[in-house]
Amino acid sequence: MFSIRKLISDKFVVSHRTSNWLQHRLMERYYINGPINSLAIGTGGGPEVLRLSERGNFVTAVEHDALAKDGISKQMARYPDLDKWNCEVTAIEDFATSKFYHFVLMSQVLEHIQNDDQVIQKLSSITAPHARLIISTPTSLDGLLGRESIVVPVATGPDHVRVGYQGPELDFICTRFNFFLIKRFYLGNPLLATWLLFEEKHAHNNLMKIINLIARPLVLSLSLWRYRSLIQISIYTRMH
Repeated sequence: MFSIRKLISDKFVVSHRTSNWLQHRLMERYYINGPINSLAIGTGGGPEVLRLSERGNFVTAVEHDALAKDGISKQMARYPDLDKWNCEVTAIEDFATSKFYHFVLMSQVLEHIQNDDQVIQKLSSITAPHARLIISTPTSLDGLLGRESIVVPVATGPDHVRVGYQGPELDFICTRFNFFLIKRFYLGNPLLATWLLFEEKHAHNNLMKIINLIARPLVLSLSLWRYRSLIQISIYTRMH
């Protein structure tokens, strides 16, 4: 029997930090309903596969490690009727498929990959015309405000290999491979950065999950201040 606690956690994404919750609230407006092929890259075992499956999508998740796949499997086991999904453990650059995807979600992933242009080229080769691509990244000017030390050389591990992107920088890469911008959101400011640092410092405290839920209205209010934005959400369509 599935616990009520876990079902509530699925619904309200209790495990998400408030900034991640806010990002996904904004991105979900642009998810596509119906029996389409969707690709979710680097979810880290998060709720994206569940959310897309609830919309009737045939979902493929691509994860870099088996722990993330295990997290997805445990969550989806609570929803046996949502069985049109699978997960591949591989780098997106090495992902092999015969499908063409109509929707791709890549949240807080691209800044971790050295050959970012190869990733976008790969996505162009496996998406259908007029496919929708959502990319969330830190901004390159202020995306790691107060946390610059997490940018490391690529040889040392799977952390950021760049701070992030400014909009035109990301657009330049995407347009080379036929993805054109249709909408962009900016989130965050120095006050929100302070809150995120507090969350990270106390991330292993179970009380923080309750505090995160209570703080969500505050984060929504803080996000209205557009100054030194931390995060950009870019929505592209593949033209041909």
